[in-house]
Amino acid sequence: MTKRTYPEQKLHIECIDALRRLAPDLIVFHPANGGWRSERAGHLFKAMGVLPGVSDLIFCLPDGRFAAIELKAGKGQATAAQVEFSRRVTNQNGFFEIIRSLDELLSTLERWGVSTKVHPSRVFGNEAA
Repeated sequence: MTKRTYPEQKLHIECIDALRRLAPDLIVFHPANGGWRSERAGHLFKAMGVLPGVSDLIFCLPDGRFAAIELKAGKGQATAAQVEFSRRVTNQNGFFEIIRSLDELLSTLERWGVSTKVHPSRVFGNEAA
């Protein structure tokens, strides 16, 4: 049985891979809210603070600001819960963006003041330089 990678998962992995190389000190993580859960697990996760609509990538920017990026492939649209989460983020002076490509991610981060320029020591995988 082969594993299928969906377009949004492919974009997600591509973005994280690039961020690990281009901005290794940036705090970014994926809250693993999605996926199928049993009813019991769903109740437990909700009691533990899982928040519907939380974005795919959560950032603590270098100046301490909060940011969230929702990844969408193709013509995918935000759900009502995702729209509500984005409203809450921006109402509290955080940043929110829907991203559809790695180029969009990198330009958004630059706009937010995050440098994604390759450091010479990271060119061609020369991590030790």
